[in-house]
Amino acid sequence: MPSVRSGMSTGILLMFVLSALLMVWSASKADAQAETACLAELATLESAILAAPLNDRDQQNLLTELQNARDKLGEGKTDDDVAKITDIRTAAEKKLEAKDAQAIVAAADAAIACLGASSGV
Repeated sequence: MPSVRSGMSTGILLMFVLSALLMVWSASKADAQAETACLAELATLESAILAAPLNDRDQQNLLTELQNARDKLGEGKTDDDVAKITDIRTAAEKKLEAKDAQAIVAAADAAIACLGASSGV
């Protein structure tokens, strides 16, 4: 009988290992989908920055911050990402009149909401 118990133990162990692998795979797939959705929000933010009446230097600074945010998203550093997008939002509010900053602020808010949802915050 020891061989039957040994076989059952091996089977149970295999089931646990396969279950763990399936959970990791499912979580990474969900993370990838959330990241894709947030990248779309960042693309909308980029469009808003490009359409805003900013001087070249200010526009380039905001686009650089946005690229840094994309990099942080790729690294999984959601808190850093949110901080960079918040900086973009704040800069737009300071450098533009309210009506001109409105599209950037809305896009930044949507990106921050996406990042908050994807990080489980």
